[in-house]
Amino acid sequence: MNEVGAKEYWARYSASMKKLLIAKDYELTQERGVIYFEDLHVYPIELIEIVFERARKEIKFFPQISEIIKFIEEEKERASERSMQIPYIKEERVPIEKQKAAIKLIYERIPDVQKIGNGAAIRPTIEDLETMKKREAQREFLKKQAQRLIGKEVAGGDIKKK
Repeated sequence: MNEVGAKEYWARYSASMKKLLIAKDYELTQERGVIYFEDLHVYPIELIEIVFERARKEIKFFPQISEIIKFIEEEKERASERSMQIPYIKEERVPIEKQKAAIKLIYERIPDVQKIGNGAAIRPTIEDLETMKKREAQREFLKKQAQRLIGKEVAGGDIKKK
């Protein structure tokens, strides 16, 4: 009953235990309920709730105290592994801005590299190069055409009607 008060702990413990009893269609005697509580109250209620939910999903019958304690130890181990991995991942992760800058630099320096869906770069085939050249020529044509149209329509900041 570490950080949670005794009343709150009991209320949460009882609610979780009730869900487990209903899910497993089990009737717990008062004496057996006291034994379960005496053996499990030393663990944080958050852990008890997680373990009871896991028992509802993974165990076919109502669990023995030893099974619940085994689940608690496994959950503790998982939690410690997660806490050990988090700093390692944070140190290894490259910020997204640096990733984008590196990709942009690749595309600027290597003109025949094409971007594919997941951000990887590949060298295009001859057909891809021809298609890229056609698209580039089409872009240049459209760009020049747009400049000509803008030049005809705009004179001194005013738009003239054709």
